[in-house]
Amino acid sequence: MSESAMTTPRPGLLLALLLLGASACGGGGGGTQCGDAAQACCAGDACHGDLVCSGGTCQNPPPCGALTQACCASDVCDGDLVCSGGTCQTPPPCGALTQACCASDVCDGDLVCSGGTCQTPPGTVGLACCGGTSCDGDLVCDGGSCRPPCGALTQECCAGNVCDGDLACDGWVCQGAPASCGALAEACCTGGACEGGLLCESGTCAADVCTLDTPGLNWIAYTTARGGGLDLALVRDDGQCQDPTLVDGPGPALFPAWSPDGKLGYTGVDGLYLRDLTSGQDTGLLTAGIWPSAPAFSPDGASILFEGVATAGGRSDVYLRLLVGGLSQPLTAAPGNSAGPVWAPGGATIYFVSDRGDGVFRVYTMDANGDAETVLSGTAGVVGRPAVSPDGLHLAYARLDADGRAKVVVRTLASGAEQVITAAGAVDEFDPAFDPSGTRLALVSTRDGDLALWAVDAHGGGHPVRVTTPAADEVDGQPAFRLR
Repeated sequence: MSESAMTTPRPGLLLALLLLGASACGGGGGGTQCGDAAQACCAGDACHGDLVCSGGTCQNPPPCGALTQACCASDVCDGDLVCSGGTCQTPPPCGALTQACCASDVCDGDLVCSGGTCQTPPGTVGLACCGGTSCDGDLVCDGGSCRPPCGALTQECCAGNVCDGDLACDGWVCQGAPASCGALAEACCTGGACEGGLLCESGTCAADVCTLDTPGLNWIAYTTARGGGLDLALVRDDGQCQDPTLVDGPGPALFPAWSPDGKLGYTGVDGLYLRDLTSGQDTGLLTAGIWPSAPAFSPDGASILFEGVATAGGRSDVYLRLLVGGLSQPLTAAPGNSAGPVWAPGGATIYFVSDRGDGVFRVYTMDANGDAETVLSGTAGVVGRPAVSPDGLHLAYARLDADGRAKVVVRTLASGAEQVITAAGAVDEFDPAFDPSGTRLALVSTRDGDLALWAVDAHGGGHPVRVTTPAADEVDGQPAFRLR
């Protein structure tokens, strides 16, 4: 090969050498490639594009700027994050009361930056005003702090819920007492006062729904067999406000009956008693050697009926006794047992049950002096005492059906028409008692498997409400509505 051929490159070889030199850093054609990802760093630790030289090799830069990542160049972080100790962090809270001031000493609202902390400006609401510090504008010093004026009508209540004069603090605002206040459903008077036993609820006088004298509520006294004893209990006819210790031991108490003046008669361990529910005191009613039970007060409250067994015999009869200072007078003398007496409204007629010696009880009527006894037809098989409606037009009683189940019947006295209000089948119901309106009956029912009190419509038996819930070994019965 000639010398000229060795020293002058051919055009194609020259282009290849130029391309090779363009791809190598630092000149010097024929050197190792550098600067790309995963390649050696070029001279001066230089790498292509955004790659960085790390350990002599060009690498992608580590992530930066996001929360908890390293700060980017010039301590830059994403969004509102701040560079703290080389790491991007959430900025500390600032600007609110007692917090650090934000950038440029900025604070929220009317707060001012004082000593690096956001504070209430002097003399404004909430600033302490002791030590002679004044308050701005119309603000006044109340309870040690600057506040708007208070205590006057429609103004905010002052510290301690205090208002001027006779005004009352109601919902943090000072209000005047209305012209008429304190009665049921009226606004509460100053200081939340209401008449009698009413309660101030949300600014309005309302009844204590568990108080006997609350208007519009029906109360039932009944006998309860719980814990091995017989006691008298009290409950509303909707099942609320139950008092299981109306009359509680030491001996048995049963057959409750209300007097017109609100006292409670009952049969105690050794006779009849009359309890004043206000004082809790009992008064014994002497019955002169007769074992009494099932009392019933006359409409005028002057006399009391009861069934009694004379000491010398085993037959029960209906007796009448004046409530004050009277002797017990028998009203029945027929063979068999007579029991369960009740008064008709007006006091001229008495209803009772008797078996007349054949063992089958029926409903009878007689005059208040014991005369003119009459049997009500179709009442054979009656169980327990009857109940008379407050208007005297209907009689309710339990009667055994063909299957021996006790079913409550409501009888229209004028026509003798009867309506059985107990459902057919394996249900027993007895001991009916009319409420003061005559529209509802309380009775004992086994419709849920136990012996409990229920309330139903007097005509049709609809809208049943369970009133008591005795335990498996307990029984409730003998309901008596309190008279209004």
